[in-house]
Amino acid sequence: MSRESDRDSLLRDVLAEGASSGTRELWLSESMRMSRRRRVQVRTRAAIATLAVAAVSALLALRLAPKRLIESLPVQGSVMLISTQPLAGNALVATRPLDAGHFVLSAVNATVILTSRNEFRTISDSELLAFVLPRAAILVRADRGSERLVFVNPEDKGTFYSDRL
Repeated sequence: MSRESDRDSLLRDVLAEGASSGTRELWLSESMRMSRRRRVQVRTRAAIATLAVAAVSALLALRLAPKRLIESLPVQGSVMLISTQPLAGNALVATRPLDAGHFVLSAVNATVILTSRNEFRTISDSELLAFVLPRAAILVRADRGSERLVFVNPEDKGTFYSDRL
C-alpha cells in the first residue's frame, strides 16, 4: 500500500459516519493542536530571523560608522572657538583711510601703505632673495611649482617682517 492510500483510508475511517463521535473529536482536537503548534513554530522562526537581521544590521552600522575622536582641550578662563575660511579669489577687499582726527598711533613712526587693485607683479627667485638681504635664506621646492622661503637663522623670520612694516 502506498503512503497516499494509507492517508485516504485513515481519513475515510475518521470521517465515516459509522465512526464514533469520540474518535472524531479526538482526531479533530489533535489536528487542531498540531496546526496551532506549527503556526507558533513558523511565527517563532520568523521572529528569530527578524531579530537576527536587526542584530547583524546594528553590528555592521557600529563597525562601519566613522569613529569620532573627541579631544578635550584644557580651558583657561573663557574661551571661544572661532573657525575661519579664506576668501574666494574673486572677493573684493577694500580699505579706506581714517580721518585725521581718528588716528590712534601705537608707534612714533607709522607708515601708511597705499595699495591699489591689480597693480602687482610676480618677482623672480633672485629678486626675492635680494629682498631678504642681508639675512641668509634659501628657497626649498615643496611640490611642483611650489616653493618655500626658509631663513637659515629662524630668528631672522620675525625681524624680516617687522623691518618691512
